[in-house]
Amino acid sequence: MPDVKHFDPDVALDRVVRLFWERGAEVTGIAEVVQATGLSEQSS
Repeated sequence: MPDVKHFDPDVALDRVVRLFWERGAEVTGIAEVVQATGLSEQSS
């Protein structure tokens, strides 16, 4: 059975890239990524 994505990976990536540019990747935590994307840690 194929893996069905319930989010747009391009949109999520754009949000994370923007977050990293604003805050810096080295200081950005997973909780901030989750909040910025609206995804959970288990999303795939």
